Amino acid sequence: MQVTLGPLTLTLKYTVVRKDTGSIVYQRPVPKALQQHYSGKLIKKDLGTKDWAVAAPQVLKLTKQHTAEFAALLNDSDVTPAAVRARAALLLKKHGVPEGDTTSPAADSLLNQFEDLLEAYARGDEYKYRDAIPSDYLSPVQQEALRMMQGKKPLPLLSDALELYLENHDNGDSAKFVAYTRARFDELVAFKGDIPLSTFTKDEAQGYADMMLARGVKTTTVIRYIRTLSAILNHWKKHNESGYENPFPLVVIRRAGKDQKKRVPFSEPALKDLYSQCRSVDDPLRWVSALMIDTGARLAEVVGLALTDIRIDDAVPHLVIQPHPWRPLNKSAESTRKVPLVGASLWAAQRVVETAGPGQVFAFPRYTTQATCKADSVSASLNKWMKARGINHVNHELRHTIADRLRNAGCPLEIRYAIEGHALGGAGAGYGFGHGLPIMHEWLLRVALHD
Repeated sequence: MQVTLGPLTLTLKYTVVRKDTGSIVYQRPVPKALQQHYSGKLIKKDLGTKDWAVAAPQVLKLTKQHTAEFAALLNDSDVTPAAVRARAALLLKKHGVPEGDTTSPAADSLLNQFEDLLEAYARGDEYKYRDAIPSDYLSPVQQEALRMMQGKKPLPLLSDALELYLENHDNGDSAKFVAYTRARFDELVAFKGDIPLSTFTKDEAQGYADMMLARGVKTTTVIRYIRTLSAILNHWKKHNESGYENPFPLVVIRRAGKDQKKRVPFSEPALKDLYSQCRSVDDPLRWVSALMIDTGARLAEVVGLALTDIRIDDAVPHLVIQPHPWRPLNKSAESTRKVPLVGASLWAAQRVVETAGPGQVFAFPRYTTQATCKADSVSASLNKWMKARGINHVNHELRHTIADRLRNAGCPLEIRYAIEGHALGGAGAGYGFGHGLPIMHEWLLRVALHD
């Protein structure tokens, strides 16, 4: 707004006049990237005057103050709510003030400093002094220090919900699970910041999903990411605040699944070509692929096998697929199962056992340790190798292929699901153990690849 003050004409930005009182109001939008540091999208301050000559110095001062503040926040990635907490704690420590203390001499000294800032802000104006709130005259760190002195708990952040979730989750000791969960959370924080849970709304949740879609992430993948983040917030709600509402279930993913590439099973010639090339190269990476060909096991289930999970000397040679600290399974009980070894998969299992060294624990020690199972790395390497060899498929399609082969052979659904580790009303698990093993062996022999 242009204002004439005697011989001068000033342009005072960020000012409006209240229609009801005529009072001049300083009103400035907060940059979107910094809104988590403020109480709203606008900074509003009634200057308590209709006189532009009185208002102008206040407006210029506030403009300079917030311009510098915005620049500092934008240029310092560490000025987050979590960092503000840490700095506030250091401020109290520097002054020798414990949390919850407002009466000791050290606390009194620090409060006097805050009082000096208030008086400097009010400049003798009784009304400004009386109506001021801490954010008017204290920095974010000073405000948090005051809250801590008053014994007020800090507002819980998104990161608080993450840490509680990982602390209590059954897979909290799994490096792979923790890495995946933190990766999803880091994407969310990169988008919105580590903001208080109470300020994370449906708009922010929808904005996160829209951002991921704009990056080209598949709709089904975004849905999977949202499930992870939603589980974190639901866990927080369960343990802390009954009134808290998780906004992720309200997110809308338009045309969900429409962008998903359809999996194409291997043809019989392509499957034989893959097996032939696996035998030709004859190394651990190719044994992983061959183990999948005639078992339909998931790649991570194969890569994470212990050597003792391979039972080639039993009456029915088979794999024992069970959870391990380095490789948990899907929560479904049917994922823990026995799968007969035939054809290509029997050959690969024999090669693993034949080449094992003394004291070897893992079937694939190059890709598995006590801490982790590098299934994603194995998958990427095998997919790249198959493409270079002219095999236009990916590993996971071997799982779809065994389902088709068994279906085409007339295998009953219950037995097929038991082999693949799918649930079917609880019936499937019974075929995975005991007398079910010879039955599954018989059906897999009908579709097995042979030399």
